[in-house]
Amino acid sequence: MDNLSEILKKMPQKNSLGTKSQTTTKQQNSYQCESCDGLGWYTYNVPVGHENFGKFINCTCQSIDVQNNLDRLLKKSNLSHVRKYKFETLVSADVFNNQSHIDLFTTAYKEAHNYAKNPVGWIVFTGPNGSGKTHLAAAIGNQLIDKGQPVTFFDVPELIDSFKRWFSNENNDSDTNHPFEQIKNSPLLILDDFKTGSTNTWSEEKLKQLIKYRSNRDLPTIYTISGPLNQLDHYILSRIQQKESCKILNLPAPTNHTFIQQKLGKIDQSMLNRMNLNNFNIQVPNATQKQKTNIKWALQAAKNFTKDPEGWLTLIGDTGVGKTHLAIAIANDQIQKGVPVFFAFVPELLDYLRYTFSPTNPTTYDEIFENVKTSELLILDDLGREHTTPWAADKLYQIIVHRYNSRLPTVITAISDLNQIESPISSRIKDPSVSQLIEIDAPDYRNKERIH
Repeated sequence: MDNLSEILKKMPQKNSLGTKSQTTTKQQNSYQCESCDGLGWYTYNVPVGHENFGKFINCTCQSIDVQNNLDRLLKKSNLSHVRKYKFETLVSADVFNNQSHIDLFTTAYKEAHNYAKNPVGWIVFTGPNGSGKTHLAAAIGNQLIDKGQPVTFFDVPELIDSFKRWFSNENNDSDTNHPFEQIKNSPLLILDDFKTGSTNTWSEEKLKQLIKYRSNRDLPTIYTISGPLNQLDHYILSRIQQKESCKILNLPAPTNHTFIQQKLGKIDQSMLNRMNLNNFNIQVPNATQKQKTNIKWALQAAKNFTKDPEGWLTLIGDTGVGKTHLAIAIANDQIQKGVPVFFAFVPELLDYLRYTFSPTNPTTYDEIFENVKTSELLILDDLGREHTTPWAADKLYQIIVHRYNSRLPTVITAISDLNQIESPISSRIKDPSVSQLIEIDAPDYRNKERIH
């Protein structure tokens, strides 16, 4: 996953944010609309108080070249690391063992689904870690991206850390080209893991400024908050509680731990039915001859691993090139041979481990963590897409080091740029004495014939 600075560098710079400009410069060797400067949207240039003030218009360029537009929106959105968080992949209400929790979950799910159809006003998801707040927020964003609508997603602690860097590099913090100004005006802004204290630090003042700006203009905004609302700064809390168009949805912690443990590490049967080595399509539309050869090589590497699953097989590449398909196909083959397989989407695994680490949780953290470390075949899907906190980095490191030292069979799918992964982890992935590293270079054709 690109770091925050790199993502914002990709965001188009406007001469006058919020208005249509006809005096933009096209980027070399890339398409950029002259009406919206590549943002995909613009606002009505009307005075405050006008009925269209603050409303967004999708530019006509959004209907041109749908797949390329989807790619552009996704790169700008900062949603890549939670791209798999969809409404259909959200764990069902079966994880709750009392009716009141089921009702809370069902209400939040329905409200999120409706908001994705018509994102108006604010929506706030509250609840403990592991309750599904981020999943619901990202599901809304992903659905809108798929419909060609721009979305911006930020982890709030990461956003706050970026403020000083942004403003220290700018002489004028009101410049419309500034990334802060672009975030303020995003058609839909998702602020994940939102938290503030009562201190008046400069960074928190900028966050208040962001909230005030979007509140005054009633710009669609989603918040996820762990814990009670009264932990927030009083000014921000008042904005949330007094806003008529704000819905506050409380999500309970999953209580059916047996159900969760039964699902942990398992692959959904529908995925096993769809993804195997025989139906991995090597006839990729629009692929060059070199890419076709590369795809065949990746398939052969997966087949070889199933014959003799020793060491590691690491598949790297961009989203949609077939990494997950091959990983699940390997699992499919081994399961049929009676080999136990532990499959984990890395961001979800870390969320669950963090949840079970709580001293109030009845599930035994040590037992689960040991099962992950020592499983006969471990598949880690989408390494590098997670938000790496020090705690998460340490847990990943422990898993990787144990399996590296023990030479336990492991399949990893990861982002193309391994330099974005913590170096103690990436160095072991790159070690040719343990890991065969395959880079899959192919077009993203999930919407065509191949299944990722």
